[in-house]
Amino acid sequence: MAQAARPVVHAPVSECVLFPCALEATPVLNPVKEPLFPSFFWGGIECSSHVNAAGRRLDQMAATQHDRLCRADYARMAAVGIRTVRETARWHWCDRFGGQEYDFSVVTRMAEAAQREGMCLVWDLCHYGYPDDVDPFSPAFVTRFADFCAAFARQVLPTLDSPSQLWVTPINEPSYFAWAAGDGRRFAPLAAGRAGDLKAQLVRASIAGLDAIWSVAPGAGVLSCDPLVRAVAPWDAPELADAAQQWSEWAVTESFDWLAGLRYPELGGARRYLGAVGLNIYALCQWEYERPRSFLSPTDPRWWPIRRLLQFASDRWGGPIVIAETGETRERRAPWLRDLLGEVDAARAAGVDVQGVCLYPVLGPPDWEDTTAFYESGLWDLLPQPDGTLARILHEPLAATMTAWLTRAAPQKEPVP
Repeated sequence: MAQAARPVVHAPVSECVLFPCALEATPVLNPVKEPLFPSFFWGGIECSSHVNAAGRRLDQMAATQHDRLCRADYARMAAVGIRTVRETARWHWCDRFGGQEYDFSVVTRMAEAAQREGMCLVWDLCHYGYPDDVDPFSPAFVTRFADFCAAFARQVLPTLDSPSQLWVTPINEPSYFAWAAGDGRRFAPLAAGRAGDLKAQLVRASIAGLDAIWSVAPGAGVLSCDPLVRAVAPWDAPELADAAQQWSEWAVTESFDWLAGLRYPELGGARRYLGAVGLNIYALCQWEYERPRSFLSPTDPRWWPIRRLLQFASDRWGGPIVIAETGETRERRAPWLRDLLGEVDAARAAGVDVQGVCLYPVLGPPDWEDTTAFYESGLWDLLPQPDGTLARILHEPLAATMTAWLTRAAPQKEPVP
């Protein structure tokens, strides 16, 4: 789930052309720091759709009933100051006919509802799930995805006032996807020892998908998303310090570097394919090297404050930057967001172009393995009702934290709802 540690894997050095990153020369997108999105707070719909290790297809968007209740959900979000939402087009669901035709009925319903409620949607086009008849290691994966992306853009564009209102994340979390599906045996294709190959495929697909989208909607925006995590040497193994630093500075950053063309140029990357830098940051984002369950706390002297992580990302890739996923569970939700916003304010004061913070998930989803167990992790918890519907229960301390920040930030940033 979102709150778990996100292992990040890298391809063997022999597979990459490793250029020293000239960080000071990295091109900065949108250096003026004008707001790109209608709200600083975002809502993130948990929309994983992979086939798990038991062979069962997940569909978290359907499991939260958001596919049916999207307009009411958008209205709820607007009422608390959220007008930017991370959504999904569910590649596996829309493309059930061998790539010969598509079912965009739900996509169209969400796009039209978003327009009516004044929402900007940022669309995940592959959130771990892909059609059953596609081999992710084959060239067909790339071409099939590009075809889907073009068809998606043609479908959504008429619902928008201009192509610039279309925002996409082609492949969500290439690093975690590559580990979980290419080595960790967490979900399809349940491979082992092929994480590097899969990550390269995901980057190829992202690039091809964006080219296809831009052929239809030249002004479409891009949000690339991956975890920003960090490892340190264990106290009792200081000899691992160099390895931990190498992993944190080079393995963790691979997908963004490859998309931006900083490394592995054979993939065809360039800065435009990276777009806005989406960083998924949770409380469990730092741990001891080779001991991924040994997490650091903010009181640990080895812990990097979030503002330092944001500065690291800004120095490496430029901006704009969005915290594309963040959150905690139960009573820890509001304190985590309050502290995170303090770090974001400090980073922005230092010149880091942080454009938004996405509460992920905004609707507390069911567990990946036990679909009857719902996480208390969203801005709204979901409570099953006797008639089968899922009531949305606002977590008021989290909403109050958002309101307090917006009140303090107004009128420079946005009006308070």
